[in-house]
Amino acid sequence: MRTERNVFIINLAISDLLLCLFTMPFTLFQIVLRYWPLGLFISSL
Repeated sequence: MRTERNVFIINLAISDLLLCLFTMPFTLFQIVLRYWPLGLFISSL
């Protein structure tokens, strides 16, 4: 199971999961509150 293809697919799955975990809460804030409550510091990241 440790072929290059499987490692690549697992790497993509982990990166997709991390991207969702870090971006979804901020997007949810913006959608629910209809403005960006977290200030300029986070928007510049």
